[in-house]
Amino acid sequence: MNLLDGDPLWVLMLVAATSFSAAFVRGLAGFGFAILLVPVLAIAVSPPQAVLMTNVIAASLGLLEIRWILRNADTSAFLMAICVALVTPVGFLLLTVTPSNFSRAVITFVSISAFVAVFRPRALRKRPRSLATVSCGAASGFLTGFAGMPGPPVIPYYLAQTVSREIAKASMQLVFTVAALSGLAAGLVTDDLRLDRTLLGLCLLPIVFAGNLLGARAFGKISEQYWHFAVATVLAIAAAGAVYRLIWPD
Repeated sequence: MNLLDGDPLWVLMLVAATSFSAAFVRGLAGFGFAILLVPVLAIAVSPPQAVLMTNVIAASLGLLEIRWILRNADTSAFLMAICVALVTPVGFLLLTVTPSNFSRAVITFVSISAFVAVFRPRALRKRPRSLATVSCGAASGFLTGFAGMPGPPVIPYYLAQTVSREIAKASMQLVFTVAALSGLAAGLVTDDLRLDRTLLGLCLLPIVFAGNLLGARAFGKISEQYWHFAVATVLAIAAAGAVYRLIWPD
């Protein structure tokens, strides 16, 4: 199935609507873009191509906001980003040789674990050590390449700490921007990054920028409690979608 040649109109409309919605969630929660967009893109293209298209858009969003991200991100995010860059190619290579049923099972387990981890008490947890940060970054890098979803390990890492939502959001977006760039680099090395998919991702940018801007404005107006509720809701949707694709893959 080719998005640029012969796909039904409803598929293109679904991709556009999901791109806007996923970008709004990213602007509001600081994450969720790939979690929501990759499954929809996979309707029309192969999983590796869906991952790469999402990385094109996510990298563009991150670079647009890079000054704000660097100014507000926690120091742990820089160490985590290095680990993501190193491990992402490994995950992408495994994706190309892994049976789809097994990859769906891994994604489902990780999505559910991330949702459950959000509800761990924040104030009772100490600041993670460097080993925990490295492990989280390595897991995020693997999932970036394997599923285009760097968020599940990173989101609980920051939400479990007593840091402000601005620091948490900027830290997550720094990791996700590096993850997207690393995913694109892996696609170039393996010759899986196709020009038509890159162009389509770039064509979606106006819609994505608008959704992200609206989400960012809403981020500044809601309370900390409602922000955490929004985060938990997105993770619940992602977990439910992963379970659905595991039970009914076609």
